[in-house]
Amino acid sequence: MRKKIGLLGLIIGLLAVGLFIFFRLGSSESALVNKFQEKYNEIVLAVYYDDFDGNGTPEAFILTGNKDEQGNWLNGKVWFVNKDQVTLVKDNFSSFPFIEAQIIEINKVKILGLETSAASDGLPSTYWYGVGGNKPVKMFECENGQFTQENGQLSQENGQFILRYNAHDHYSDNRGNSWKDYYFYCIEVDEPRKIKLQEYGAIPITLEQFLAFEGAQEVLFKLKSLGENMIITHILYRENKIININYILMNENGNGYEQDYVTVNYDDQKVSNLVWGEGGKYEAALFPGIATYPVFKNPQ
Repeated sequence: MRKKIGLLGLIIGLLAVGLFIFFRLGSSESALVNKFQEKYNEIVLAVYYDDFDGNGTPEAFILTGNKDEQGNWLNGKVWFVNKDQVTLVKDNFSSFPFIEAQIIEINKVKILGLETSAASDGLPSTYWYGVGGNKPVKMFECENGQFTQENGQLSQENGQFILRYNAHDHYSDNRGNSWKDYYFYCIEVDEPRKIKLQEYGAIPITLEQFLAFEGAQEVLFKLKSLGENMIITHILYRENKIININYILMNENGNGYEQDYVTVNYDDQKVSNLVWGEGGKYEAALFPGIATYPVFKNPQ
């Protein structure tokens, strides 16, 4: 009887090992690429293979399309492949030139980070895709914006990610490019994403509320030194200790204006570190659907 039980245990163990090897081989990088190529006649440009959702079984994101003689990416597509499926994540990509994606790890969660660059003015766009519930998950998409990097890797400052965003808002008639920094952070959530990207949104505060901070009068004095045609339009207060002040400079004939801003840091008592803008105006949030907003606290 003991021999039968031992033999049965050995058989079960061998079956378990066999199933493990089967699933691992079926999820190898070459197996996933072959699975994709058997189904679609696409030119594979890059493969990003990893255990994105941490379930012990790797997956792959595959980039396809064409490269021209200049190295530009045309007719681009992003695919997700695991042992169960081949799924088109996004199509109609182009980038001038083709830019390699990165596997980004945030709080032990792995994400495919992809950037594309436009042909006309080289403005980058950013796309983040993850895996959750055995499916690809869109985590973030932004036209005309790029997260700052250091040595080719996503940089993180004080727990936040900085998105450098381009807009046509330098002048009242929507002429002129401007670049501004917007601020994001990640929180841990339940499946399917495990982490969620959120934006530090802003609330408008009054000039009186701003002037309650030490050092605010000096900031106002410097703004007024720009001349009588300077008008403050918005004072935007963010939870990450940043205040953006939008203002306009009216044309002499009064039929148009230039938009600009200054940025200061604040604490419980004062504002400091005045930085002059590069043109354009700040929005309360780029992505209101994922933004969080503070409650104003009077300086002590």
